[in-house]
Amino acid sequence: MKRLRLALYTFLQFTWGLPQNLAGLLWLAFLHKQRREYYRGAIVTYYENHPRLARLGCFAIGMFIFMDGAIEQSISRRILVHEYGHTIQSLLFGPLFSLAVGLPSMLWAMRFRKNRSAYREKGVAYSSRYPESGANRWGERATGEQAIDW
Repeated sequence: MKRLRLALYTFLQFTWGLPQNLAGLLWLAFLHKQRREYYRGAIVTYYENHPRLARLGCFAIGMFIFMDGAIEQSISRRILVHEYGHTIQSLLFGPLFSLAVGLPSMLWAMRFRKNRSAYREKGVAYSSRYPESGANRWGERATGEQAIDW
């Protein structure tokens, strides 16, 4: 059953979610010498010693998750669950993922980083807005683990 689920996940990512997975493959090729692991079918790449990439934080493109290797390990797993939720969103939105999830996610991340202290003072968490709240829900539902709620 587990292998069937993994095969279905991969098949759907490379059919229904083809555009974002091709983009994820390009990022993977760019980060070819970095540490990798598999997490529930997703390919996780930990980039380290990339100051420009560190500004991007952690992100998912299709079934490819890119994690800043400098992040403290105690929260890294919870971020991974959140990013895995984005891979589920890739399955749900298919070719519309980039517009429906990717773009809003990037815009919210830039806005939140720019005004982080003001949002924190108001009690607004990064994961309180679309599509980040959905990524947390899907990641937790699919993995049974807790996502980051920052």
